[in-house]
Amino acid sequence: MIKELEDLSKNGIVVEVGDMKYRLKVHLFGSYGDIPSVSEVNSLKGHNSYYGCRFCTIRGKQVSRTMSFGNATNPPDDPIRKRTIEDFKNGDVVHGIKNPSIFRDLPSYLTPSFMGIDEFHLLSLNLARMI
Repeated sequence: MIKELEDLSKNGIVVEVGDMKYRLKVHLFGSYGDIPSVSEVNSLKGHNSYYGCRFCTIRGKQVSRTMSFGNATNPPDDPIRKRTIEDFKNGDVVHGIKNPSIFRDLPSYLTPSFMGIDEFHLLSLNLARMI
């Protein structure tokens, strides 16, 4: 499917309407999913790993067999920084991106925000209990 999207975004498809021909291109502007699915398509180690944040390179701290990022700090030689699109396109094994993202060759894959935030889990969590 990714190869087909890449071809459609670069070459398009010709659609005939009456005696007119139109070349239309298709672009994927985002990918959404829960944490495990976003981790899978972007080759992230996962939110329970030391570099489990998909937004930055903060190094988690293991507390009682659970990974915590609340009071975590990085060593001086590895400062916290925002993840870049190059991190996802090329992989960043040191910071938990095992391989390049499956989206790396899409022309519309321009920013890490391409992977949207799962609003169901962020905004609607426990909403039913409040009603």
